[in-house]
Amino acid sequence: MMTALLEIENISRIFRTGDKTVNALAGVSLSISSGELVAIVGTSGSGKTTLMNILGCLDQPSSGDYRIGGRSVAGFSADELAASRRQNFGFIFQHYQLLATLSAVDNVAIPAIYASVGARSRRERSISLLRKLGLDDRLDHRPNQLSGGQQQRVSIARALMNGGRIILADEPTGALDAKSGGTVLDILKELHVAGHTIIIVTHDPKIAAHADRIVEIRDGVVVSDRLTHDRQKTDGTLAFSDNTPIGALSAVSRCLLEALRMAIRSLVTYRMRTFLTVLSIIIGIAAVLVAVGFGEGARQKLSDALGAFG
Repeated sequence: MMTALLEIENISRIFRTGDKTVNALAGVSLSISSGELVAIVGTSGSGKTTLMNILGCLDQPSSGDYRIGGRSVAGFSADELAASRRQNFGFIFQHYQLLATLSAVDNVAIPAIYASVGARSRRERSISLLRKLGLDDRLDHRPNQLSGGQQQRVSIARALMNGGRIILADEPTGALDAKSGGTVLDILKELHVAGHTIIIVTHDPKIAAHADRIVEIRDGVVVSDRLTHDRQKTDGTLAFSDNTPIGALSAVSRCLLEALRMAIRSLVTYRMRTFLTVLSIIIGIAAVLVAVGFGEGARQKLSDALGAFG
C-alpha cells in the first residue's frame, strides 16, 4: 500500500464578498499518494484552482483538515506555510510568471534564495536543470527572448530548484501550441517516472488522459475519482535536496542582499524609466522648495509691511 502524501478531509472553502457567500469547495475529501500523476479536471468556476491553492498551501480551508505527510497544516503560521511551500512544492503556472528583468538562470535560481542556498550553488544547480530541459543555448536569455514553450520549461526548472517533490501545474499547456504543449507534457511524465508527485489542474480532457488518475470536480464537489493507469510506486525521495542548516540571520541577510541585487539590476535594465523616475523626483522636490521659498518670502514681506504701520 502506497503512503498517503497529501490528505484532505471534508474540506470547505467559503468566500464572502459583501453580502454574498460563495462555496468554492463543499466537503471535499481526497488522498494523493507519493509518486502519483493526478489530473484535477473541471469547468471554469468548479473549484479546481481553489483546491490546488489549498493543496499548495497558498490558501487555507474554511473548515476541514489538510495533512502533508501525515502532519496537519491547521494552525500553521505564515512562516510555516511558506516553509512548507519551499520544501515540498514546485509550482508551474499557465502564464509562466517569470521576472522580465532576469535571465533564465536567475529566474530558476529564485526559489533557492529563500532556501538560503549560496550564490555559486544556486547558479550551478540552475544551469544543470536548464541543460537537462534542453535550454543550453538560452541560459542568459530574458523571458521576452524566449518562446512560450521555452518559458514554460524555465518555469518547470524553477519548480524543481528546491527539489519539487510535489509539482502543482495549473493549466501548464493552456498558453502553448500543440507541439510545445506536447513537449511540456512529456517532461512532466518524465518527472513522474523519476519519482515526483505530479498534480495537473486542467479543463482539457485530452491533457487529463495522460494522468494515471482523474479527479473531476463540479460546483465544489468531487463527482468522480477514477484510475486510468496502474499507479507507480516510488520511495518519494527528494531531488536536489539541501538539508544544510543555516542560521536565521544568515537567511535574512542573503534575502536582503539578493533583493538589493535585483533592484539594482532592474534599475540598470530600464535606464530610461529609471532616469524619468529620478527626474520626476527631482522636479517634485524642486517644486516643493520653490513653493516653500515663495511662501516664506510672502510671509516676510507681509510682516515687514505690517511693521511699517507701527
